[in-house]
Amino acid sequence: VRLAFAVAAHLEPEILVIDEVLAVGDIKFQRKCIQKMEDVSHGGRTVLFVSHNMATISSLCQKGLLLDAGLVDHLGGVSEVVTKYYTKMESTSASIDFSALPKPIGDELIQLIKGEVVSDKGEVILEVPIDTPFRIAMEYRIIRDVPKRFMPNFHFYTSDGTCVFVSGENEAQPRKAGLYRAECLVPGTFLNEGVYYVGLAVSSFESGVQVHFWEKNCLIFNVKDPIEGTITRGRDAYAGPVPGIVRPKLNWQVDRVA
Repeated sequence: VRLAFAVAAHLEPEILVIDEVLAVGDIKFQRKCIQKMEDVSHGGRTVLFVSHNMATISSLCQKGLLLDAGLVDHLGGVSEVVTKYYTKMESTSASIDFSALPKPIGDELIQLIKGEVVSDKGEVILEVPIDTPFRIAMEYRIIRDVPKRFMPNFHFYTSDGTCVFVSGENEAQPRKAGLYRAECLVPGTFLNEGVYYVGLAVSSFESGVQVHFWEKNCLIFNVKDPIEGTITRGRDAYAGPVPGIVRPKLNWQVDRVA
């Protein structure tokens, strides 16, 4: 594979087809491959990168093509196609109802009822513009009154399994039996573009920590960067990929001191 890639890369082809080359070799070799692919694409030539590694695809490619049994399933922007891949291959979406399952999710104290990704208008959304705030919502039921303080919490992961952050209620609260809905607001221009998973959990604190349920990767959503008009790119509208998991719009000040 090393020899084949070295020969292909130095022939300066108009179209360079790379099929799972990053699945072999050490980190140093993989970095060389990525750098060479970037050099080829920046030189105005085409790189066709075939892989199941969605993180690498998202960082290297601008367009994506999803194949299913040899047929074109979806063609479009890379984040759009990656989202399609995950929702097609895995039983997850932007809204999940657990109440109809034959076996409840939870324990003898709390059960998970529902989870969803919603807009500020309360609409379920699978794709979020990068500068638009949205909410993660969860419904759960406390089955009986107990002397415990409960804390709903959400766990955010990238598509390659990297934990982005965990967010919970500011302070665990005692709550009586009943149905509850917990929501977490994610501000615009906070997450970078890409596909994210959300795990749903409720814990209690009384003589230690007790996790009543933790459903990892329940929800999925895609943060889309339209490039034009995105404030985190600045007025000069830099169009290249912006690395990192978070993408905050921070306040800057530049002063002349001499």
